[in-house]
Amino acid sequence: MSAVLAIFNRTGEAVLSPVVSAMLTASAHRAVDGQAVWQQGAVALAQQQFWQSSPHALLAAGELTITADVRLDNRADLLAQLPLAAETPAPSDATLVLLAYQKWDVDCPRYLLGDFAFVLWDARRQRLFAARDPLGVRDLCYYIDDERALLASEIQQLLAHPAITARLNEGKVAQYLASLWQDQAETFYQDIFYCPPAHTLSISAAAVECRRYWDVDPHDQLRYRQPEAYTAHFQELFTQAVACRLPPQNGRPIGISLSGGLDSAAVAAVAASQTSASLHSFSYVFDELPECDERAYIEAVVSDCGLQATAISGDDKWPLSDRATWPVLRDFVYADPFVRLPLAVMAAAQQAGCRLLLTGHYGDILFAGGQYWLLDMARQGHWRQLAGIFLRYHTDIRCRQDVWEYGLRPLLPRRARQAYRRWRPRSLAAAAGTAAQHPALHPRLIQRADLEARCRQTAGEAAFPAPGQWPRYRHLTLSVIPQGIAAARQLYNQHGLEAVDPFLDRRLVEFAMSAPADQLGRPHRSKWALREAMRNDLPVFVRERRHKTRLLALLERGLREREQATVHDILAQPEIVRREFVRAEWLQQALTFGSDWPQNRAFLWLCLSLELWLQRFWE
Repeated sequence: MSAVLAIFNRTGEAVLSPVVSAMLTASAHRAVDGQAVWQQGAVALAQQQFWQSSPHALLAAGELTITADVRLDNRADLLAQLPLAAETPAPSDATLVLLAYQKWDVDCPRYLLGDFAFVLWDARRQRLFAARDPLGVRDLCYYIDDERALLASEIQQLLAHPAITARLNEGKVAQYLASLWQDQAETFYQDIFYCPPAHTLSISAAAVECRRYWDVDPHDQLRYRQPEAYTAHFQELFTQAVACRLPPQNGRPIGISLSGGLDSAAVAAVAASQTSASLHSFSYVFDELPECDERAYIEAVVSDCGLQATAISGDDKWPLSDRATWPVLRDFVYADPFVRLPLAVMAAAQQAGCRLLLTGHYGDILFAGGQYWLLDMARQGHWRQLAGIFLRYHTDIRCRQDVWEYGLRPLLPRRARQAYRRWRPRSLAAAAGTAAQHPALHPRLIQRADLEARCRQTAGEAAFPAPGQWPRYRHLTLSVIPQGIAAARQLYNQHGLEAVDPFLDRRLVEFAMSAPADQLGRPHRSKWALREAMRNDLPVFVRERRHKTRLLALLERGLREREQATVHDILAQPEIVRREFVRAEWLQQALTFGSDWPQNRAFLWLCLSLELWLQRFWE
């Protein structure tokens, strides 16, 4: 994806060209197809181009200049509503955004369907206007003080400005260690923020305004008389989500990161039906760790969809393998222990000549909330269907969780639930659903970051009338999704690739929030709507697969068997202890790899990732 950059000196001082150059150099990996700069007095806009998605996305028209990273899915609708667009043969997506701003001003993002991050300079109003798509698929971060406003696709671009001093945000560190991911704006750097998904920024010399322009409508409830109607609706939306992300025919193969899971298999099946381009799948397989291997499912999808396939051995791609080249990203503490696997896929796709790589990412998040199946069926009075599920799948039903926690308890009035919690309050960890009270966390960090207050981010629950809606909404809007994607994109760009995630589609999110929970999952089958939609497009044993493959054996091979010395070396003089983030006693115990290792391994990996980041960028 392309990168955008904007500098607005709010004091009126002219922007210096060497400053623009320094900021662009910090993200040279984004300029796969060159870059362009526009400067005029106190304002500079720039774009680093990736032609696959955003051609001709730095342009000026009269008193308006725009830099954009954009892919629009409703071009036909916009062309019909924007008469000036007809005067331009085949207007680019950036041109349509500029024309939309001319017509609808700061409300224009409401009319855009697709993925975008753009910054626009309005010379008449002396205003910088920026917007980010509803799910945060495209990146946009900023730094603003009394003298300047800086906006960019990557944080490291902002840090290259001579007036910016990197300062660690301990609140974000505490949230990371406690697995709190609700704050969409906060970064690991003080005074640097992400423009939250579905928000706009308006910046003048005198004022700054951040405003939300889209959100899920909690009162939008999708209800059909026939269950088959949900399947048809989802199938139509999913087909659109895949088709609109496929590139125009250009002779290059389209890559697919294909695992044995349902999500990437569904993307592959729909892509194969929507394009005549060569589809090339890339998958990792395991000979020495059969519990990690999904070869049988992968081969079935490859055969069924007619894909050209590349299999990559994953046996030697354990966590911390080849520590010297282990990826550590400046913008974000990237904590994927299995990153060697997608890196191998990226390298193979690059070698095969791909510029675009389809993935099945976000599918698990999209279908979160299926555990409320009984609740929604009861609310709709589907008693006969419920009875059939209990009779046929009673061995799969967990009474405490499925019947009480996610079924009957949410039906209690909110006041009754609040009274119960006052009588029997949850611990901080239980209330937040996090590791906020993990014994590793240093008490001074908890105090300095006011972690208890950060755990109480429940504002907005009252807006969702249906029980179960609020936790589904919170899960779909976890900040780790757009922030983690923004970080991972740097790795894809370094391989000349654009990663495309069809499940990250506003239309699918709106479906998931408005459909009954039993369309998301049931006790015997997760991702119900997706499985039903793929009934005629995937091999039965792939579509009906019930259990996900776990990579714990690869984690064990890396941290316990092959890299214990590396782990001890990384944590020999740990910054996470010196800075009072993690308790030294807990760390020493965890490093014995004793009987409590299964309880320690996930948090220890968070510590290792944070330590590598601190050592690389903060010593």
